[in-house]
Amino acid sequence: MVSGALEYLRVRCYLKPIGKGLLPEKFTLPDLKSVYETLLRKKLDDRNFSKKMLHIGLIEKLTERKSIGPHRSPFMYRFNEETYERLTKDGSIMIIS
Repeated sequence: MVSGALEYLRVRCYLKPIGKGLLPEKFTLPDLKSVYETLLRKKLDDRNFSKKMLHIGLIEKLTERKSIGPHRSPFMYRFNEETYERLTKDGSIMIIS
């Protein structure tokens, strides 16, 4: 059952956005990237992944930062609800590579 669910998410993440139910309301780009890398079982390019997510408007950058140590405070992001719903419902294709 678990392997079937993972396979479903693996296929879906190439076509539709995922992550909203797998991440907290506010998250970092590495958090989101980690979800996709885990499901796809492959390493994704940091720069291309973040550019794609921001370009399609799936996520919004917040002014808030996550404090994880000196000189390491990545920005927090959240899903753009309108874009997430549109990409989920209208048959848009979202290819992650």
